[in-house]
Amino acid sequence: MPTNELAIQLRKLLSDLTRQLNHLHDLLQQENLALSKNEFDLVTELAPQKELATLAIEQDELKRRSLLDQYQLDYDARSMAQLSRHLPRELVRELAGLWQQVASQGQQCKDLNQINGIILAHLQRRALSTLRILRNQTTQSELYSARGNALTDLDQHSLARI
Repeated sequence: MPTNELAIQLRKLLSDLTRQLNHLHDLLQQENLALSKNEFDLVTELAPQKELATLAIEQDELKRRSLLDQYQLDYDARSMAQLSRHLPRELVRELAGLWQQVASQGQQCKDLNQINGIILAHLQRRALSTLRILRNQTTQSELYSARGNALTDLDQHSLARI
């Protein structure tokens, strides 16, 4: 495959990644807004969409890495420097710009996803605290799992029996 063919395929893959990351970012913003408004039904509806968007991004990234492997190029921005030896400068600038968009949008998605995770953890702690009050468990020492999640014995105590 000629180097120009590599550039064409790489341009398409980077454009696809940018589009997919923009879509995921939009979904994460919707999730953030839904969390701030306590619209949990919307959060639940967005979860499968986020999963599909993430899967599409992962597949495009695998294609990009496979393409770069064929030419023994690095996966990061160094590949642009390596390509600059074989492609016109203008084309390398375009590809580098696309790569920068992918990297920037990926970081924005990561940051927003972490913020949403923090909000969800806070809401979970608040709900558990409310359950403790309802179950008259005002003092409880928390244990933590290996993953850092609080472990409680709330599931062992019911609010009512049917």
